[in-house]
Amino acid sequence: MSKPFSYDLPVHLIDQSTQLDDLWYRLDQAEWFGFDTEFIGERRDIPLICLIQIITEEAIYLVDPLNATGWERLGDYIASERVLKLTHAGENDYRLLYQLLDVLPRNIFDLQVAVAFLGLRYPSSLSNILSEVLDQSTSKGFTIADWTIRPLPPKMQRYAVEDVKFLKGLYEAVRTQLIERGRYRWVEDEMKVWQNADFYTPDPLKKLLHQRAIAGFGEQEKVFMMRLALWRIEESRETGQKEEEILSNKQVVEIARAIHSGAEALFRSRILPKAFIRNNIDRLMAWYQDEPTKKIEHRLPIYAQRSC
Repeated sequence: MSKPFSYDLPVHLIDQSTQLDDLWYRLDQAEWFGFDTEFIGERRDIPLICLIQIITEEAIYLVDPLNATGWERLGDYIASERVLKLTHAGENDYRLLYQLLDVLPRNIFDLQVAVAFLGLRYPSSLSNILSEVLDQSTSKGFTIADWTIRPLPPKMQRYAVEDVKFLKGLYEAVRTQLIERGRYRWVEDEMKVWQNADFYTPDPLKKLLHQRAIAGFGEQEKVFMMRLALWRIEESRETGQKEEEILSNKQVVEIARAIHSGAEALFRSRILPKAFIRNNIDRLMAWYQDEPTKKIEHRLPIYAQRSC
């Protein structure tokens, strides 16, 4: 049985690898921990993780992954069935850790999801949940900030602490209400979805095929776009280039719009790279003219047919 939880916990900034040993020792003994991350995603295929906030019964740890090498061991605890993980709006945190560490979470509870089953608006901010559930308030001011700054300013450290400080208290209160209303299983079922790799690896074609720019495209043009986009994915994997560097979404749409008029229409376009068209015209025409394969037919109704 866990002891009553206190909000008055010491805070440890971990910016050296040797300081991680105490954290791993605590997590080895822990029945639960809460966590959050601060990261920068602009102009990056995979966001840069800049800070990891972890709360246990004994302390709050601010882990600096830019300096404390070896932090990746956290993935073992994220994937552990033994220890309960508490988050607020943790979907993106788990997605980032899946991208970086190739780990799927187990035994998890997300407060933003949970309070929706109690009738609170979804999504609810942490401050709103605190106000509604615990009649507490918290100050925020660095939601968008440069988390690469070192040393990390005291105000940003305090902000980071606030993101995890109340997770356990909120969990206890929300869990009690869910059980009283017979809804705790609803949260468990939703959390099972979060433990599936498909939840963190959405089809890369989805965004492309939901653009308003392709409204009015026929099935032949949509099938062609899928073939071109799948080729772009493979090229990105082989060359290490970003997909948008190989061909932008705008260029993919432009090729699909003009392909029915043949090579001349493609060469006339001001936004299409002439060398690409010259080197790939036969392939492009074949992709446009060939009948859909089962691979394409299975994916098209899911995404392309809804894009209009």
